Amino acid sequence: MKWKVKVNAVAADGKAAFLGSVEVDADTREQAEREAIDQLWDSRLDAASCTADCDADLVYSCKHEGNDCTWSGTIEEMDLITDYNERVQPGELAPAGQCPACGCMFGVDDLDVPSYTLDVVAEIMRQRRYTVMVPAGGTASNTGYAINGELSVTVEDLLLTEDRSQLNKLLKQAAEECMYARDLNVSWDYWHYGRHAEFAEECGMLAMSRLFSAAWQIEHRVQGADDPQSAQAARDEIRSAYISVG
Repeated sequence: MKWKVKVNAVAADGKAAFLGSVEVDADTREQAEREAIDQLWDSRLDAASCTADCDADLVYSCKHEGNDCTWSGTIEEMDLITDYNERVQPGELAPAGQCPACGCMFGVDDLDVPSYTLDVVAEIMRQRRYTVMVPAGGTASNTGYAINGELSVTVEDLLLTEDRSQLNKLLKQAAEECMYARDLNVSWDYWHYGRHAEFAEECGMLAMSRLFSAAWQIEHRVQGADDPQSAQAARDEIRSAYISVG
């Protein structure tokens, strides 16, 4: 499978610098990201305590019968489908998008995948905006996937953060698991966590919405507290409200 991977270098203070994007051939997202880092990373960034942040998308090719179009790109680069109600009938699987060059629609049969293994099916579902998660450290082959299941990041993890940078890092990790950021039409930092919580709920990502909602409380009531005693009291209240006991 071909992937387009964007790589950022993230400094200790949370500031990110875009290193570039490359197209690579790999069987999984993780392999694609490692290959992209190998190509774009500079060892001097390690000395500066920077970490890599990657965004990988499958690349699709326009190869419809009787069409000599040579366009290829990611779902993000596809156009919205014109005359949607006339071209897609009720009950049909919604296409991913429309070719910017010739106007053909991309459906499941157009995906450049070698076989329908669990990992490939999971990736297809992610690309189509489903929430697909796998337990931390696992793969589809050895653990199985869960739709709209629990994320590896918990409210307790958020409560243990010391500043907004740590809080933001964990939220982005959770967002990557459920592909939340792919539905955004604004930059991540444009919205506060409360608005993110509302949007995640609108998208049906209830676990992600819960994390954003808790983060909104943590940022203002815990990290913004005037003294340690007030911060601990707020932390206990948030823990009681968001974490089920027993």
